[in-house]
Amino acid sequence: MKLLKFLIIFILYALVILKPLNAQTNMQAGLYIGADLNGRFSPYLDGGGKIMLFYRFISDVFPGYIWEGIKTDVGISDHISAEMNRLTLFVNSSISEYFNIDVKVSMLNYYLSYAKRGFVNFNSPSDDFGTNSIANAPKTSNISFEAEATPTFKVSFLRSLFEGRGLTLQAGLTFKYAYNRYGKYYLDYDLLLIRDQNDISYKLDAMLLFDLMPLTVGINYMLAYMNNTKQLWHSIGAYAHFQYEFLNRIYTEVNLKIGQYIAHPQFPATLYFDMNAMITYRII
Repeated sequence: MKLLKFLIIFILYALVILKPLNAQTNMQAGLYIGADLNGRFSPYLDGGGKIMLFYRFISDVFPGYIWEGIKTDVGISDHISAEMNRLTLFVNSSISEYFNIDVKVSMLNYYLSYAKRGFVNFNSPSDDFGTNSIANAPKTSNISFEAEATPTFKVSFLRSLFEGRGLTLQAGLTFKYAYNRYGKYYLDYDLLLIRDQNDISYKLDAMLLFDLMPLTVGINYMLAYMNNTKQLWHSIGAYAHFQYEFLNRIYTEVNLKIGQYIAHPQFPATLYFDMNAMITYRII
């Protein structure tokens, strides 16, 4: 009898508490708080943590059209890593199921840490910036300002073959302008390329995804280019995304990218491995 009661309680718990995400928490208007841990494990070990606070607006204008239910997040985030503190104001809007745009303005405060990390200055774009060179290079403190915009386009197809899930082709292009107060050439930790003091970068992130809700898997192609230093890399690999919901208020997700650089100024034919985990709580 006790075993039967336990099984009933366990099943109810699994259905109510551990119910997979069905576009509920993630599609509700309200005030959210979130935390994010990210790590790059190869070719250069790096990572950090971020906290964010944002308000999500859900618009029901033009019902019945493709832009019905526009989701817009407006908020602030603070990311801390071994070499910098990044304070960001952001707006992220899903204008339709086919288009999303993310706009950010950030101030980066590079500091000298006990881990011997910080702002890495170079004399020219031709300088070596491999793993050992970055570790041995002199570090300084500095302040940098960034503005970036990422339009992302999505299209789904073959839904009839996979019970309404099908395949999704997604492509996002990030335009990032960055300016630092001191130093002509420096390391962009995000892209692992040398950036000019006053430079624009472009990054293409294209994916072919298969939805296995709550898991999404696919193939990922990326390309990054620096406008002034003319440095470029591109890569191909695998992508996995897992999402889950608890209590209709807590939303979690994990993203994993693993693959190989096809070409890179310092890491050609080298494995890359990036991962991040996020949890978001709807306050009201």
